[in-house]
Amino acid sequence: MMSNPGEKNIIHIYQDWLTWDGTWELLNGKA
Repeated sequence: MMSNPGEKNIIHIYQDWLTWDGTWELLNGKA
């Protein structure tokens, strides 16, 4: 599976954002 570093970087940023977004919603729900 070939992919350039830029593409992988975007995927990592997107996954990190999804994780942060989910954590933020969890914190807001508990607040």
